[in-house]
Amino acid sequence: MTIAAWPTRRHALNAKTLGALAVVGVVIAFSLSSTLVKRADSSGVLLAFWRMTTVSVVWNLYLWSTGRRVTMRHVRQAFIPGVFFGRVCPPVRLIPCL
Repeated sequence: MTIAAWPTRRHALNAKTLGALAVVGVVIAFSLSSTLVKRADSSGVLLAFWRMTTVSVVWNLYLWSTGRRVTMRHVRQAFIPGVFFGRVCPPVRLIPCL
């Protein structure tokens, strides 16, 4: 007597699907975070700090797990766009923020 087994198929998710799921997850997380911050009466600066801290830790863990590192060359490449597209404020407000 033979027992017929159900064929098992395991589909691995390709990079495009994983990327789409990651984008959906980030959009949901950012949407929920603003609602949670509003309910907790937290300031926007505090939220920005924790978002930046979390993303920095996650990004560096990802780079470490894939064997890559942030080098000074990468920092130099990102510096000029960061100055022009970021918000640059001097410590003393004698001149307006850019």
